[in-house]
Amino acid sequence: MIVSEQPPSLAHPSVNSEVLDDALGRLSSTAPEFAGGLSNHGPMVCEALAHLGRADAISPWLNSYVSRLEEGPGRGRPLARDEWARALGVARRYSDWAALFEQELSARPWADVVAAWVPRLLPGSMAAATHGLIRAAHATRALAEAEAETPERRCELAAGLAYWASQYRALGGAPAPSGTLTVRQALAEMPTVPFDERGHGLIGDGAVKASGMGGFAASVDALGPPPSVDGALSELTSAMAGWYLANCEHAPIAFVHGVTAPAALRLLLPYLPARAAGTAFAYLWQACAAIRSAFAVGRPRVDADVEPPGDEELVANAVEAGGAHAIKLTEACLRENALQGDAMYLLAAADAGRRLAV
Repeated sequence: MIVSEQPPSLAHPSVNSEVLDDALGRLSSTAPEFAGGLSNHGPMVCEALAHLGRADAISPWLNSYVSRLEEGPGRGRPLARDEWARALGVARRYSDWAALFEQELSARPWADVVAAWVPRLLPGSMAAATHGLIRAAHATRALAEAEAETPERRCELAAGLAYWASQYRALGGAPAPSGTLTVRQALAEMPTVPFDERGHGLIGDGAVKASGMGGFAASVDALGPPPSVDGALSELTSAMAGWYLANCEHAPIAFVHGVTAPAALRLLLPYLPARAAGTAFAYLWQACAAIRSAFAVGRPRVDADVEPPGDEELVANAVEAGGAHAIKLTEACLRENALQGDAMYLLAAADAGRRLAV
């Protein structure tokens, strides 16, 4: 069933609340990562809670989370144009990237900065297991839905883009979907990294390894060219919600990103040049395909007949669980379900609310 209206929990969120700006201000001095490579989810979760209409939960959640974070690096020097290419994917240049984006955001409208930089960064969408893209997308929505642009939201967009650029990570090959398969068919036929060859590295490591397998690039390109990027994103997020449910026992976090990353791209699409939309989808399709190839053990079931919880219950469960990925996945699933009603979204959110606690 196609849902024509947003569910009540998403209809009138408190996205303009000063609570969000206060939270972003508290987080502005924290590092983009902590504990040896874990992404700082604070800004993304706070923005997602605001969009779910739960601004009341932002401060309590942040109070319990912020103690884990590390102090950010000192202020950097804005990168010069001839340094950009060499600085992509260089984590120690994060503060220099942040200084560059702060400079650009002070000189021209934030939407122009997004339009100029997201296409440049898309080939490196596996940056920090797609967290660079996701953080930039949440920051973009916070600015887009603000009653007035605030320094806190502008600073957060600079930080999100800087994280993406400094962690930039490309997969093997340039994706060019030109076949005949649907998203579900193409995912089903992707080659799979043998279980005993997977290792125990980060999500990005597994995705890069998968993208180098023989047959991977051809399988990516076997997808049919999408007639509509919006429709293709719905196909992709719905299919990856099914792969999450099939693999949530052993690789839940990897498959969370299979939903939240393409859902984040949807937030950025309105600000991209029209010619960039198809390319943007291709890179997110490639990233999701790599996650499926690197981490899948089970395959989605088509015979599940379980009544999912309602939206308000899903939000309440995610907030109570407190896990960053539970909150972000729930927000993304409810947003995607509002566009294309599919029980897979709600079942995935329900599982995350139980499984991905603090």
